[in-house]
Amino acid sequence: RSWIWGILRPELGAELELGGTPMIVEEGSNVASPKSGVTAAPVAKVLSEKTKRERSNWMAASHGSEMGVEAAAHVPLPPMSVVMFIVGTHGDVLPFISLARALQAKGKGHRVRIATHAEHRKLVLKYGVEHYPLAGDPKQLSRWMVESGGTIVGETLNFSTAKLGMLREIVHSLWPAATAKDPFDFEAKPFVADAIIANPVCFGHVHVAEALGVPLHMMFPQPWAPTRAFPHPMSGFRND
Repeated sequence: RSWIWGILRPELGAELELGGTPMIVEEGSNVASPKSGVTAAPVAKVLSEKTKRERSNWMAASHGSEMGVEAAAHVPLPPMSVVMFIVGTHGDVLPFISLARALQAKGKGHRVRIATHAEHRKLVLKYGVEHYPLAGDPKQLSRWMVESGGTIVGETLNFSTAKLGMLREIVHSLWPAATAKDPFDFEAKPFVADAIIANPVCFGHVHVAEALGVPLHMMFPQPWAPTRAFPHPMSGFRND
């Protein structure tokens, strides 16, 4: 992992030159950066005691330890490419547009792409956020939701091969949404997601995140997780 540390926190690793190929190694390490393709001899005392303590605090903070919270607050977050997967209607998309604008704001500078149905393209672009078209018809999805009552029991009683077909198309459109150029913008820059934000009904979000090796944060503008007081909103059950 030493090469990762050198990228995230240059002061916590040592960059060496071996035959013109940069490597980042740690004390006692005999493995160079994967990009070098060579093995380095062990390097002693690459990290000072101060930087070792700094790294310990940073790692502790990332695991929730109180001792490192203050240190983590000062770790700069580099600009990232973030994709938001959203399946749903106009009302599902709007909250994510607000979040996207906040992430793009000066001082943060992240590149944000909202991947949602083509019907919402004008809405997304209107607020200065990039758009990528996902498969699926939000109006038809809404009709199916009304028919089923939005519950698991209702979905079972209103089984539809057409619905499964549309869900399959949506899932298959997620990968290019995180890795390809906007097909409707001929001047679009290449895009590969560093992080994914998605609403739960995209279904394939976790597989794309796993394939890319990037973090996934699922969120919804309405209660989604069951509690002791309230069951899952799509369960159709009552806790009493």
